Amino acid sequence: HCNSRSNRRGWRGPTTTRTEATLSRAVRTLIVAALALAASSSAAEAATPFTAGVGAKPSVAVGSDGSGHVTWDTSEENDHVGYCRVAAGATACNRTDVLTFPGATNAQTTGRPVVFTPVANKVVIVAGCWNCGAGSVTDRTYRWISMNNGESFAGPTEIDQGLETQGNGVWLEDLGRFVGASHSRVKAE
Repeated sequence: HCNSRSNRRGWRGPTTTRTEATLSRAVRTLIVAALALAASSSAAEAATPFTAGVGAKPSVAVGSDGSGHVTWDTSEENDHVGYCRVAAGATACNRTDVLTFPGATNAQTTGRPVVFTPVANKVVIVAGCWNCGAGSVTDRTYRWISMNNGESFAGPTEIDQGLETQGNGVWLEDLGRFVGASHSRVKAE
């Protein structure tokens, strides 16, 4: 008879706790990493960290022109999606925006907003919320699209209900679809 942890009835393995870093530190780290990979400068010219905005749960994508596109949850009483575009090698955002969820004035995000740069000049942002849209507690997923490298965004367009993406998903450009995963559910818009 073996009395190891793995043989105990009901034991599900070690648990871990997840600690979210503040936006300023996380965004600086992501921007530096993304721009370092995208920039064609020499190793001697390192990127300088800066704060893109205030909030949490950042996401970064690098466009074909080397621009970094950063999104985050603004973590206010009425959550929004913060957006920053930064040119390769720059030390500040050259375009910022605050994208709002439609409907109620007390929207709460359901996880990490995600940003994609599938083709030149196209930026796609997907984020979820509850207590938004029609104001119910139903989880809703929205999409914003820019066809001019983040200068302006169309949307938001509701693409799903009941899916908490938590920042998990992919943009399938050929199909124009977001495929998200939530707990035990996978759904395409």
